Amino acid sequence: MKQFRPIRLIAISIVLLLHSGVSAQIDPTLSDAFDEVLHNYYETYGMVGISAAVILPNDEIWRGAEGMSTATEALTPDHKFCIGSITKTFISATILKLREEGLIQLTDTVGMWLPEIEYVPGNVTIKQLLNHTSGIFNYTLNPDIWNIANPYMDSIWSPMDVLNTFLLPPNFPAGSDFSYSNSNYLLAGLIIEAATGMEYQEAVRSYILDPLNLTSMFMGVVEDEVDPVAHLWDFNPDIGAVDDLSATFSLNTFFSIAGPAGAMYSQVDEMTIWLKALVTGEVLNEESQTLLLDYIETGIVDPVNGSWNYGLGIQDFDHNGLEMIGHDGDALYVSNGGYLPESGLTIGYSTNDMSVFTPIFVLIEDLLAAYQVWETTVSIHDNGKPTGVHFYPNPASQFVHVQFPTSDGVIELYDLGGRMVYSQKASGTELKIDVSGLAAGFYMLNFTSDKVSFSEKLMVTKNSIF
Repeated sequence: MKQFRPIRLIAISIVLLLHSGVSAQIDPTLSDAFDEVLHNYYETYGMVGISAAVILPNDEIWRGAEGMSTATEALTPDHKFCIGSITKTFISATILKLREEGLIQLTDTVGMWLPEIEYVPGNVTIKQLLNHTSGIFNYTLNPDIWNIANPYMDSIWSPMDVLNTFLLPPNFPAGSDFSYSNSNYLLAGLIIEAATGMEYQEAVRSYILDPLNLTSMFMGVVEDEVDPVAHLWDFNPDIGAVDDLSATFSLNTFFSIAGPAGAMYSQVDEMTIWLKALVTGEVLNEESQTLLLDYIETGIVDPVNGSWNYGLGIQDFDHNGLEMIGHDGDALYVSNGGYLPESGLTIGYSTNDMSVFTPIFVLIEDLLAAYQVWETTVSIHDNGKPTGVHFYPNPASQFVHVQFPTSDGVIELYDLGGRMVYSQKASGTELKIDVSGLAAGFYMLNFTSDKVSFSEKLMVTKNSIF
């Protein structure tokens, strides 16, 4: 696993700006738990910056950010990131909206809508584009793409320019197999233009962004930026540290080449709102929703990120039995997100550091675990603390004394990632817990017996307060 801990290019005076959390309406205990999870993830992977959001089943939203956008500007939840291939969800939804209006059919062929393009079989259907069964070569795998494009880093490429320059012969006959190809979504963008008479980004805005009031979003290069935009960082071997790419050179070439396959920008909270709305049926009619979630078995099994099948611009992930319906995105920035049907949560995050490999599900599973710990205690908190249960001191740095009214219970201590760090069966009505070896932070202390259940947040510090 690639990990790189970047050199921090900031003064001590702004270190306190590194954490920028927003948690309107959400329970403060749960907000603290999510903050802790995000901070730990940020520290573990040593990235320049990360922003995340969680939507609860009741639609309350937590959002937070860690790290920096520039050497002097802290990252906040209001920063926009390129969300890469999550762009495909917008293109697919726009196509399905056009289908609902009767403007196109998924059985329509490329040849019905577009002029002849070398290496694009005219009999490929729109559905085969959207679910990656077209067989059309993925232009981003052309070995010469960046040799040709790099000398013109401020040039703007249209989708047709890209297809005419970088396509190679098809991988297989249309409909006979699955192969993920960004070329499919450049073609889908061109079909949107042919069907609507609008530029593809204008159609996405008209059919999706404006009706849903997704005001932070814009298509890179072809639309005006919505500030603030998170700067992109990567390791620079010339200086031996990460460097601010956005301050060094133009990214216009890259994102114009990505186009309708991967150039959308968004705040993470709005990206997460969008994914929940799309997956849970708030965007499309019932027939379109069925088509959206009609998955192709891809046969893909990733040892780190699990397996996933593909619908129409949507991924159905399975990671050790955890299902998430959404999409990942990697267009210099890295973004991932989706709806978790079992819990009802929707989780998303974006990073602005190319130098760090971040497995999709580590942060998602830790945020889910923090929610599950909170969820099991919320009804207890609502009813108040059971009579006869006391623990002190809080905060604590060495020992915690717990008193309880029965000797048949179990004391457990969980970190806010949901991992149990202490468990002891009660042998009397008082217990002394050594917390000196635990990392500083918040924990959940649980006591459970046949008669009493109790849970409370405990703060562990490294300096004795009492």
